[in-house]
Amino acid sequence: MKNTYDDAAQNAYDLWSDNRIKDWLFKHGIIKSEAERSREELLNLISSYYYGAKDTTYETWSSNQIRKWLENKGIIKTGTQKKREEYLALIADNYYGLRDKAYDTWDENSLRSWLEKHGVIKTPAQAKRDDLIKVIKDNYYGAQEKVWDTWSDAEMRAYLVKNNLGKSQELASLKRHQLEEKLENGYKSTKDAVNQGWDDSEMRQWLVDTGALKTDSKEKFDNIRQLFGEKYSEAAAGANDYFAWSDNRIRGWLRTNGVDVETSAPRNELLKLMRDNYAASQGKIHEILTTLTSAFSSGEHAFEEALEKLKNVVGASGSSKDSTAEKIKSRANHAADKLKIEL
Repeated sequence: MKNTYDDAAQNAYDLWSDNRIKDWLFKHGIIKSEAERSREELLNLISSYYYGAKDTTYETWSSNQIRKWLENKGIIKTGTQKKREEYLALIADNYYGLRDKAYDTWDENSLRSWLEKHGVIKTPAQAKRDDLIKVIKDNYYGAQEKVWDTWSDAEMRAYLVKNNLGKSQELASLKRHQLEEKLENGYKSTKDAVNQGWDDSEMRQWLVDTGALKTDSKEKFDNIRQLFGEKYSEAAAGANDYFAWSDNRIRGWLRTNGVDVETSAPRNELLKLMRDNYAASQGKIHEILTTLTSAFSSGEHAFEEALEKLKNVVGASGSSKDSTAEKIKSRANHAADKLKIEL
């Protein structure tokens, strides 16, 4: 994660004075005293901890801001009225801890049940609770979990700056929930999010297949990446929800949909698997069938055009794309035939 926007955030502390770095380290409990240290030592320390620090920014929020955060996270129902002290108690219990604390009170049977249901373990496990906790900690995810949920405020600002979703000066004054809103609105369209999971040759082939690039084009790969980011984000609009999902949430979706995936699989591999499988999932099949059934009723040519566009979104050229498209075409044909009978 750090490598994604390392360059964008380096200056956040590189230009700080020694005293400011020391104050930051002391405030976050990394050093216990303000003993003399060389600048090199200070920079080494802050570079190791800066991106993982979690500032409890909610302490400065208004009651309305805290209530909105709690509502957005599903902790309280919309419109719930409480005293500020009660809001603070709720947010203190949940801020940054939604993922890790959810299963702390589960018994062994509940832990095993969750792991089996989500495809993490294949058969009833005999492991003890401590062992199950270790496994579930590496695999647990919430229904709305996003990739940035575990980022610090500094990481969020750095990513937003790097991907031109905000200016440093503007972002500096924003609270965490406001940074989350900016990511929610812009993350799926960023070059980093769109391009991740595709290698250069796949990007080029996709552009050629969709007519956006000539086969004999000598475009540099920097230009190809930029063009791909523009064209694919447009073509995949509405079918790219998973771009912003956390790694564990992606693994969970793949496992529950019958796709084998290792816990250690990096994010780019997870996104490739999603690209090959997500569009054909039950989660999107209604939307896909609606589109194709409508096109089918307009004539065979319109149907084939709609199908070809969908195949382009599902993936680059290859048997995986054609296999997925054939499944979708079969489902759409069946739905269209049924619709004709009903009408």
